[in-house]
Amino acid sequence: MTFHHRRMILLAAVILAALSITLAALHRAEGPVSMAAAPISIGADTGESAYTVGIHDGYVAVFVPGKSEPIFITETRVALLPQADRDMLARGINLASADALAAILEDYGS
Repeated sequence: MTFHHRRMILLAAVILAALSITLAALHRAEGPVSMAAAPISIGADTGESAYTVGIHDGYVAVFVPGKSEPIFITETRVALLPQADRDMLARGINLASADALAAILEDYGS
């Protein structure tokens, strides 16, 4: 694994942890949230997403627009995650930047 790959994974992990903490805090503050069918967008001010985090063969995976196969599959099994996380991943989490992706991957990797 190259330095660049390790750096991207570490960055993804940090961003994922921050997102997880924020989502947990919001969930506690507002109570249960109704799940809609549309994907969740994070940091997508322009309405465009650079990445979508979802599920591939039971694992958390990263997709890019226009591709049906993931560009990265984590070692995180979706079945081991809390139900709220499984629901979000099933809908898809749209991300506008590599920083947002790094945070999500960190959260689901820990």
